[in-house]
Amino acid sequence: ATSIKMDFLPSGHVRTDPIISQTCVSDHVHTFYGANIRPYPDITYEELVAAPVDENTGNAQENKSLYWHPTVYRYDSETRNYSRDIIGQTSAYYIWENQENPRAFPPGFRMIAGTRGNTETDF
Repeated sequence: ATSIKMDFLPSGHVRTDPIISQTCVSDHVHTFYGANIRPYPDITYEELVAAPVDENTGNAQENKSLYWHPTVYRYDSETRNYSRDIIGQTSAYYIWENQENPRAFPPGFRMIAGTRGNTETDF
C-alpha cells in the first residue's frame, strides 16, 4: 500500500456543513481546513477547483479539498463558560492499494468519515 499525509492549518470556524446542510446553516459550528475560501452551505466543486493555489492552508498546494469537523470547545468549571479550543493543525491521511491504473476521485466527490451518533463513550 501507499500513503500520503497532508497537514493543514485552520482556515475558519463557521456554522455550516456543506454536505449535511446544503440549504441552510448547520446546527453547530465547524472548523475548516484546506482550500481557503469562504465555506457556505451550497459551496460547489467548481468553486473549490477555482480556488487560487496559493490560498490553501495545507502543505500540498494541489489539494483543493475542503476538510472540516465539529469545532472543539473547552469548558471552564470556574467560570462555567465554554470557549473554542485552539487547534494548531490537523492532518489528512490517504492510504491506497497499489494499482496499475489508479483513478482520482470523480468531480464533485463528497465523503463523510466517522460513525454518526457516536458519543464520548464510544471513544
